[in-house]
Amino acid sequence: MERGGDGPLDALVCAPAGAATEVAPLLREAGLNVLLASCVDSAATRQSDPPITAIDLRPKEAGASCAELLFELLSGAAPVGTERVHPIELSIRASTHPRP
Repeated sequence: MERGGDGPLDALVCAPAGAATEVAPLLREAGLNVLLASCVDSAATRQSDPPITAIDLRPKEAGASCAELLFELLSGAAPVGTERVHPIELSIRASTHPRP
């Protein structure tokens, strides 16, 4: 597996939900030593073998916070330019630990 002809693939980050857990066995079967991470955390990424590193963007909380801020801006309760920090969590797991 080559990355645009620049050399061997050494890491893969999967964005769609479920993609990393589908790709993991294919990488293993192909004998590729590739670090793997997911942009979506789930029970499947935590229970995979090896467990897959993932980012939890907390989309439900982010959406609620955006809607709340929009309401506050439209009603004048928050000044224009108000910013809110939305915490995300990176769970580093065995899939991104370098392997021999």
